[in-house]
Amino acid sequence: NTATGRLLLAGKSDEIINEFVDKAGLPSRGAWGEVDSKERLFEELHKIRERKAVILESDTYLAQIGFPIIDSDGNITAAIGSFIPKYRFEGSHKDEVIAGVLNTAQAVSKKLAEKK
Repeated sequence: NTATGRLLLAGKSDEIINEFVDKAGLPSRGAWGEVDSKERLFEELHKIRERKAVILESDTYLAQIGFPIIDSDGNITAAIGSFIPKYRFEGSHKDEVIAGVLNTAQAVSKKLAEKK
């Protein structure tokens, strides 16, 4: 249900996602409101794969951001993110927070790529 959790799930194969959903079920309605079926979950995970980012601002008090850590084979191997009070997630500060977390994710991914 978190930004980083969604990224990690999006990085898995369809087979693993199906196994996960069979064991854990779909996300709760309040946690990921637009997901009400397995098909809708796959649609949302596909969008995340394309964007390579999750930014959630639906909570009343907190915003969440997450970016993938991509290994040397191009797989999402981890994720880095941040929770921030929504009142601080505005204007140029919002842009700075997003850029900082994105830059960190890219730097770690680059280090992983160099190790191959």
